[in-house]
Amino acid sequence: MNFKVNKNKNRFQIIIRILGIFLFFIFLIGWKSQEKTIIEIGTIKYIWLEGGFYGIITDKGEKYLPVNLPEEFKKDGLKVWFKARPKKIVTIQMWGKSVEILEIKLIEKIQNLSQIKVAILYERITDGIYHLSKIRTYEDLVRILKKTNPDLVFRIWWRWTPIPESLPSNTPIYQAGHTYQQLEETLRKLKKDLPEIKYWFGAIPTQRINFKERNPITGKIYSQRETWQMALDPQKWGINFSKERFQRLVQKRGTGRYGYFPDVTNREFQKLYLSWAKRQIDAGVNGLFLDMLFAQPRFLAKITKNFKHKAVKESLKAIDYLIKEIRMYGYKKGKYIYLCSFGTFTDFPDYKPDLDFVVITPTVEEIRDLTLNEKRWDKIVSKIKERLPKAKILAMIDWGGTTNTPLGVFSQELSKEEQREFLKIADEFFSKKGIIFVYPVHGGFMGQDAKILSFGKLKTYDSLAPEFQTYETIKELIQSKRTELICTDRIDNDGDGLIDNEDGDCWIKDGAILGEEYYVATKYSDYIKIIPELKNIGIKTIEMFPIWEHCNSPDPTKRWAVRDFSKLDPQRGREEELRLFLKTAHKYNIKVITMLSEWASAFPSTPECAYFDSTGDGGALYRYQIENPDKNILIKDKSGNFICHCCGYGYAPDPTSQDVIDFFLEQYKKIQDYGFDGLRLDASAEFTCRKGEEINTCPYNLKEKPCPEPVEKDYPLQDYYRALSKLKKPGEVWHAESASVKRVKIPVEKNSLCRFPFYYPDTTNDEYAEISSSHFNMILPYLFRGKINSANFVKLLKKEPIAYNRARLRGVIKKDIGEVLTKESMNFVVNAPRYYPSVVLVSTIPGVPYVGLYELFGSRIADKLHGIFGDSVATAPKRRAFWKKVLNIRNRSNALKYGTIENVWKSGDNTYTYLRKYKDEKVVVVINFLNKRVVSTLNLSFLTKGTVLYDELNNEKFIVDDPSNFKISLPAYSSRILILKTTR
Repeated sequence: MNFKVNKNKNRFQIIIRILGIFLFFIFLIGWKSQEKTIIEIGTIKYIWLEGGFYGIITDKGEKYLPVNLPEEFKKDGLKVWFKARPKKIVTIQMWGKSVEILEIKLIEKIQNLSQIKVAILYERITDGIYHLSKIRTYEDLVRILKKTNPDLVFRIWWRWTPIPESLPSNTPIYQAGHTYQQLEETLRKLKKDLPEIKYWFGAIPTQRINFKERNPITGKIYSQRETWQMALDPQKWGINFSKERFQRLVQKRGTGRYGYFPDVTNREFQKLYLSWAKRQIDAGVNGLFLDMLFAQPRFLAKITKNFKHKAVKESLKAIDYLIKEIRMYGYKKGKYIYLCSFGTFTDFPDYKPDLDFVVITPTVEEIRDLTLNEKRWDKIVSKIKERLPKAKILAMIDWGGTTNTPLGVFSQELSKEEQREFLKIADEFFSKKGIIFVYPVHGGFMGQDAKILSFGKLKTYDSLAPEFQTYETIKELIQSKRTELICTDRIDNDGDGLIDNEDGDCWIKDGAILGEEYYVATKYSDYIKIIPELKNIGIKTIEMFPIWEHCNSPDPTKRWAVRDFSKLDPQRGREEELRLFLKTAHKYNIKVITMLSEWASAFPSTPECAYFDSTGDGGALYRYQIENPDKNILIKDKSGNFICHCCGYGYAPDPTSQDVIDFFLEQYKKIQDYGFDGLRLDASAEFTCRKGEEINTCPYNLKEKPCPEPVEKDYPLQDYYRALSKLKKPGEVWHAESASVKRVKIPVEKNSLCRFPFYYPDTTNDEYAEISSSHFNMILPYLFRGKINSANFVKLLKKEPIAYNRARLRGVIKKDIGEVLTKESMNFVVNAPRYYPSVVLVSTIPGVPYVGLYELFGSRIADKLHGIFGDSVATAPKRRAFWKKVLNIRNRSNALKYGTIENVWKSGDNTYTYLRKYKDEKVVVVINFLNKRVVSTLNLSFLTKGTVLYDELNNEKFIVDDPSNFKISLPAYSSRILILKTTR
C-alpha cells in the first residue's frame, strides 16, 4: 500500500516537471517572439531595383522590406508608425530585412512651422460655456476665435488637479467645464466650425502631483501614500537634502498646497504623467505644453552645484524618455504631436531636448517698466537657436500662485491703457526678433491675492472683461500679422509667399485706382487701347462694375444690378476679349478688380423695391430663389414675405445663409478663373433693421426714417466675407465700399459719418479688405473755404479710424466707383481751377488716390445728360497730363506712398503744408486753394541750413537759409511737391 502511494507520488512529480518544462518553453517562445517584434517610425520609399518595390527606411536608417504592405501605403514619402515581425522568406529583392506588418499607421504630415504667425492664449476652451451664468457661450467662443483667426490656440486645456471623465450636468465641476468629456466635445465642434485653425495645444504640469491622483487612461486611483512614493527625494542620489525639506520648499514655490513635486525618474509617475498626455491627445489636441519640464534637473543642479551630477543626468534622461513616449503615442494614433516647454534647458551644457516650440516669458520688471531688455532676450534666443535651430520661439506672459508674476503685474499694476501699450511694445519687439507673441485673450491665473477680477468675479485674466479691455488691441495687432506692413524690405512679412509690391497689401498703395462710370459700359477692346496710356499716367489698378449681364433698366445707374450670373455683359464684348484685356493689363503691370454685386441683384420682376428691369424677369438672386424654393436665399419677415433691402436695392439676400455663401463662392471662383486680381465689396454695410430701429443714409442725407420692413434678428455680413476670404489667393486685394458695417443703423447724432470729418463709425471691414473708400471728397469744400487750417487738417487725417494698417481711398469728386456723378461735380472737373490742387492733395496725403474715367477721358454723353458748361472730352488731355505728372512723382516716392504725415505750416497765408516721411526720405507738400498768390512760413527745423528743396511739380529750386522760419510763395490755385536734398 505504501509502495502504491510512493509510486503515485513519483508519477505526479514527473507530470509536474514535464508541465513545468513545457510552460518554460512556451515562455521562451513567447519571449523570443516578443523580443523580435519591431516597433519603429519610418518613411515609405519606392526602390528602383529588381523591377521596383516599396520599402521602409526608419528614422535610425534601418531598412525593412514589408511582404504585406497595404495598397494605400504604397506611396513614396509617406511617414508611418509600424509594428512588424521578422519574416523568413526568399525574395528577389536584395534589399533590407523582410518583415510582416502587424500594424501600420500613417503619421500626419509635419506642418511648416514658419507659416505660424499668430498664436493666442485661451485656457480653457470650455470656460463659461457650460455655466448657467452664460458669461461666455460657445457662440461667443467661436466668434472670438473667428475674429482673432489664430494659427495656434495655446493651452486650450490645463490639468492641475485630477480631471473626471464625466459628471452630471448639475455639478459645479461640470458647469465649470472641467471634464474630459467636455474637452473632447468642445474641441470636436471647434475643429468642425473652424477648420482653418490647425494647432490646438493642451498643457500638463511636470511640477505637481496631487495628494490623491487618478490615471485617466486606466482609471486607477492613487492614494496619498502612493503619490508620496512618487515625490522627488534628493537623497535617492545621496544628496544631503531631505525629501521632507525639499517638498516643503517647493510647495511654497510653485507646486502649491495639497500636492508634491514628483520625481520624473520614478516609473510609476512616468506612467501617470504619460496618461495625462495621452488623454488630451485622445481628446484631439495636436500639441502639448509640458510646464516646468526641466525644473527637476535645475533644482538638483542648484542643490549640488553640479550640472553634471548623476541626479541631473538621470533626470534629463527621464525627460527625454517622456518626450519620446508622448511622440510614440501620437505616432501610433497617426498624429504628429508638437511639444513645447520653457527654454531653461539651455542651463545644461550640450543638452538638446526634442521640442518643436520653446517658451520664454517677460520678467516682472520688464512688464512693470513697459520695456523689454534687448540684451537679455538676445542672449536667451541665441542659446535656444544654438541648440534647437528649427524650433519656434513663443513669448508668453506667464503666471503663478501670486500677483508677483508677469501676468499678476500686467493685470493688477498696469492700467488698461498701459496694458494695451505693453501689448503693442511687446508685439513690435517680438516681431523684430522672429518670436511669436502669444496674445493673452483668455486664461492665466492672476494670483490668489488679485483684487482686479475679470467681470468682477474671476481670477482668470480675460481680455474682453471690462476691467481690462485689451481685446480690440489684440485683434488689431493680430491683423497686422496678416498684412505686409513693410513694402520695401524684400521680406515676406505676412507669410503669404509674396514680398513688397507682389503682395496685395502693398501694390494697392503703389499707384492710383481708376474707376468706371455708370454712363457707358466701356468695352474690353477700348480698355486694351488705353492701357498703355494708363500705365504712363501712373494707374496701377482698374476697378470695374460687374462683368455679368445686368438689368436692362433705362437708368444707367443700375448697371451694378446683375440679371444673369451665367452670362457676360454683351455690351462689353466677348469672353475672349475679356481674357485678352486682363492679359494686356497684366502685361503692363496693372491689376484689375471687379465686384460680385451680391446685395443689389435680388430685385423682383415688379418695381415694388425700386429696382426693376425692362424685361420684367427680375434679378439673378430673385430668380434663383423662385427656381429653388427649398433654398434659403432671400430674407423673409415673420409672415413669410420677402423683405426689401433697406436702401432700396431690391429684395434682401440672407448673408448668413450657407446657400447664399455657396452661390457666391461659385461666382468668385469664376472671377478668379478669368484672371481678375480681387474684388470690390459692394454695399458692405448691414441692410436689415429691427422693429423700433431707424435708418439713415449718412453722409448724403441726415434724415432718419423708421425701419421700413423690420426683421426678428440681425443679418451680419462678417461670416459671409470670411467664408469668401478662404478662396482669396495671395496677391489678391479687396476694396470695401464701406469700412463700417453698422453705419446705416447708428443714430445721426451718434454717427460720425453724418458730420465733418465724415469718419466711418467702425472699421469692421478692415479685417478682410486691404482698402476701403472714404468720404474725403466731402472734406474738400471745408478746405476750399478755409474752415480748418493745416495743423487741424493733419490732425484729422491722423485721427481717422483705420484698423490693421489698412488704406483708405481718396477721391476728388466722389468716394469711389459706386457714387453717381452730379452736375456740380462734373462742372468742378471741367471748369474749376481748384480741381488741380485737389488732385495734388489726394495724391500726397496718406491713402490711395482714386480717379474716374470721366476725369481722365471725359464723356459727351454724360455732359449732355447733365447739361454741364464746357466740353469734358476736349479738356481731358490737360487733366491726363497733370495726373501723370503728379502720380509719377508719387509712385517714385516711398514717403508719399507709405510715410507718416506731420504739419509744417507755421504762419502766414492759409496753405495746407505737411511733411511726408519714410525712413530717411522726406517730402514737403504745399497746397494753395486761394484765388491769390500766397506766402506761408514753414517750420522746417528738421532740416539743416543750406538744404535744397526741389519742386518736382514746377521744376523750381529753393535753398533753405532759415529752417525754422522758411518762407515760400505760391500762385493762386497751385501746389508744390518739394523733394529734399542737401547741398554739397
